[in-house]
Amino acid sequence: MVGEGLVRFSCSELANYDTESLRNGRLTASYDVVKQPETDKFVKAVWKIFKKGAKKVYLINQETGQIADKPETRFFAWPDAAKKFNGEDGHYLTNHAFAYFVAKDV
Repeated sequence: MVGEGLVRFSCSELANYDTESLRNGRLTASYDVVKQPETDKFVKAVWKIFKKGAKKVYLINQETGQIADKPETRFFAWPDAAKKFNGEDGHYLTNHAFAYFVAKDV
């Protein structure tokens, strides 16, 4: 998807490899920064709004329960997802079958 002023949102969904966990969605944009400076401003504004409302997520070792000290740099969770998929009763945020996350401050 390419075009002026476009940001694509792909919804999160339950993971097909773990139906108790939520697999990540995405925010994406494809544009030429030099040729489309207004789109660049728009995309950065959307990203800033998203990050302001989102929670940072941390990699968790499901076997030990050990949570990473540093948050992931490109993964975030909206507060309702972070609260519901907080690691309790096997409900996690996930990117793939070997990467599970929780938000520490929920």
